[in-house]
Amino acid sequence: MSDDHLTVLPEDMARAGEDLREPGRLVREAFARLRTARQSLGAVWGSGDDISDSLTKNLTPMIETLDEYGEALPTAFDQAADRTLQMARNYEVSEDYAFDVSSDLGSGSGYGRGGGGRNG
Repeated sequence: MSDDHLTVLPEDMARAGEDLREPGRLVREAFARLRTARQSLGAVWGSGDDISDSLTKNLTPMIETLDEYGEALPTAFDQAADRTLQMARNYEVSEDYAFDVSSDLGSGSGYGRGGGGRNG
């Protein structure tokens, strides 16, 4: 059942952020292996005739695009991990701040009363 409340557990969010690094690492390694294997083969379709020229013309841009994805995808995972970790820190700071505020309110020395709160 859904309610109108947002619940965030900063430690779970931080763990999820760290977990996002693994797919990026795996993709980075897979593309590095693919690139090495492809380079070790050289130009597999030869050169100097119409077919090889056509393959070079059509496949080279596709291979370059694949290489771009191989660089962009791990970066996207890394950025998602970094931003998720930052959000976890932000939620934790907000949670700590809300606790401090609510503690001060309960003590009778709340904010703006001059009794020891942040504005006191």
